[in-house]
Amino acid sequence: MSAHPKPTMIEDLVSSGVLDWVSAGEVYGVAASSGVEDPNERRHLAIGLIADVLLRGFMVAGDTPPGGFVPWASPPTEQLSRIASEWLAKPDAELWIGEICWLRNTELGDALGRMVLARGAEERE
Repeated sequence: MSAHPKPTMIEDLVSSGVLDWVSAGEVYGVAASSGVEDPNERRHLAIGLIADVLLRGFMVAGDTPPGGFVPWASPPTEQLSRIASEWLAKPDAELWIGEICWLRNTELGDALGRMVLARGAEERE
């Protein structure tokens, strides 16, 4: 039996964010792994997860034009509003990788993500 609990969905996101940027489509995938079957409910869960990481300062939203990640020059509440309004305007709840936004860990997100990754490595030993 594991000494540590299974990572939360937020921990999954920030641990992925240690290694690379995370797309909103990947957040939808994390929501799908929760067992929620209805696509619209998954979308709402995914938007809630994004709200959590943005408002807690674990991640920032942005775009990835050629040359790298460019964070949006707006506060987290406005980033969330933009993501939610664009996503909810889509008739299909599911997103493809790269649609709407990308998320990048902050230093706080990297610290939590590294802790989760270390915990997972410890479990594998």
